[in-house]
Amino acid sequence: MLPRFVLCHYPGEDFISVLGDQEPYIKMGLMPALILAMQLVFTGYIKRFKVDTIFEKPLTGVYDYIIVGGGTAGSVLATRLSEDPVTVLVLEAGGSDLENKYVDIPLMSTHLQFSEQDWQYFTVKQESAGYALDGRRNYWPAGKALGGTSILHHMTHVRGSPSDYDRWEAEGCTGWSYRDVLPYFMKSEDVQIPELKKEVYRSVGGPMTVSIEPGNPATEIFKNAAGELGFQTHDCNSPDMIGHCPVQNDIKNSERCSTAKCYLRPVLGRSNLQVSLQSHVTKVVIHEGKAVGVEYMKHSRRMLIMARKEVIVSAGVVRSPQILMLSGIGPKEHLEKFKIPFHADLPVGNNLQDHLLFFMSYRVNANWTINTHKLSDPGEFLKYIIDKKGVYTETGINAVLFANLEQEDVMSGSPDTEIYFSNIATDAETLQSGWKQNLKDKVLDHMVSNATSEGISIMPSYLHPKSRGTVRLNSTDPFEHPLIDPKYLSHPDDIAGFIRGVRLIQTLVLTEPMQSIGAELIRRDYPGLCDDIPFDSDSYWACYVRSFATTAFHPVGTCRMGDINDESSVVDSLLRVKGIQGLRVVDASVMRNLISGETNTPTIMIAEKAADLIRGKDTVLDIRNKLNTKFFTQLEDIETSNISAWSSQLIQKLLSTNLI
Repeated sequence: MLPRFVLCHYPGEDFISVLGDQEPYIKMGLMPALILAMQLVFTGYIKRFKVDTIFEKPLTGVYDYIIVGGGTAGSVLATRLSEDPVTVLVLEAGGSDLENKYVDIPLMSTHLQFSEQDWQYFTVKQESAGYALDGRRNYWPAGKALGGTSILHHMTHVRGSPSDYDRWEAEGCTGWSYRDVLPYFMKSEDVQIPELKKEVYRSVGGPMTVSIEPGNPATEIFKNAAGELGFQTHDCNSPDMIGHCPVQNDIKNSERCSTAKCYLRPVLGRSNLQVSLQSHVTKVVIHEGKAVGVEYMKHSRRMLIMARKEVIVSAGVVRSPQILMLSGIGPKEHLEKFKIPFHADLPVGNNLQDHLLFFMSYRVNANWTINTHKLSDPGEFLKYIIDKKGVYTETGINAVLFANLEQEDVMSGSPDTEIYFSNIATDAETLQSGWKQNLKDKVLDHMVSNATSEGISIMPSYLHPKSRGTVRLNSTDPFEHPLIDPKYLSHPDDIAGFIRGVRLIQTLVLTEPMQSIGAELIRRDYPGLCDDIPFDSDSYWACYVRSFATTAFHPVGTCRMGDINDESSVVDSLLRVKGIQGLRVVDASVMRNLISGETNTPTIMIAEKAADLIRGKDTVLDIRNKLNTKFFTQLEDIETSNISAWSSQLIQKLLSTNLI
């Protein structure tokens, strides 16, 4: 909160008084609002310039640990490893997280896409998906700055289901069961949701602030609609995920809490920690089966830096496998194709998995939707700049609903579907200014023609797709993006999972709360695109999914973790690259399988646990003791608890409406 002040009255303009917590905002003209905003932003830039001179320190020739990538995981690792008397170097290919004015503002996440802070990846042409996309290629945003993708994702804080991690353990990832990883989730978080602070499985005092947006009419509508179907509102980060949840966010004081901001920046003053920006690693140097350093490019100069203990690759699901393959670690035939000196024949770049989602947009009779007109109101911007209030404090996702819709597995407590609720209207202005999904021009024109400024979106995501893709080198040029082929929707079960999600949404829309706002689907069967298929048939929705489903920004698995004898794995359960000493991978690429929800929070957990593995310490012993036998005994009984009743009730509701 800034000190109390009063803006002067401008001729012909209404004035605004800002008086602490009193009624602060009266309609004002554009010029005074912009002048004040520019002053505040300029002041912030001066502070940021002073802070970021810390990255200009000269490097020494050798460090104990070299972390390749200062992203979501790399920032966590650097923070934890530098707690010990060792030297740590972070090499980040991008720049500072403070170089883009939109980074901190929750609602401006999409404005970071196609920016200098984005790798701007695209997939190769998809055979079974992307019918509405230009060249059938999905656009993949990924953070290229300190903090990585944690600076541009939508800040949703989801851990996943206990069964996700228990499955990892059962498949050979020793030490990665839910019982093992829960303490690291707790270590990382600072829950600022009053009703959750007392829960034994939640925690306060960690670096990542977890909060909930102030309620709004949309939140209540979604809650009541889910409740009418029997979904209880609860904490979806509890062991029991199924139900409706007000979305929990990594937001602190109405600003994004990235791992750069909330982990790394508070410790940048440590003398044993150094971060080098604009440092693009080109390969890991391997000598006699051991990683001894890395080569990287900075300001067009090729540099070499050595590691006494370990090199830790934390460059993400695309860059980590690319760096390993350029270093001679990967599928032997693929490396031989590019005449890369060979060190280890491992399935690097295989097992690519990702969540898809698509928008089901609805017209509504409501004035609480967020549209271009509301966002362009100078008063709204001032609310955020001055008091950290208003629409800019929102993320665009109001609530989520987790459900298990596989009828043969109704009694399970692990969800297979996530539904996102958003009160943002996809209006004509938003579409015309550049809808960032790589849509064909003709499709975009049709969308503009029936857009609305009073609308909402409900988005289904199938959480456990069976389609598997690859990341492969396109050349030996480390600056050329690799070939990303997720093979979206190549497995028929994935389409069936999405159709079940569509039917659930249709049932939600039939509830009294949704009918009270007149929710009406905006159809998108355009000439040449699903228009020759009977509307609302399963075939129609299969076509719709194959046309409009795009990445939910949750890719994982390209440096898969597993047992030392598991031929599908790249790293062992200690995250060590098999067959190479002194080399680990620590990021979302090591996930064995996708988890039930967003992947940012699990990536932070992985980095927290990896830091303990590397340090040979158990920093969560007290937390583990807190999670006593009684808690885990209760956990084992979840599958026979009330969630079974909710799932059964939901299936009966769907059957009664003939939607499945």
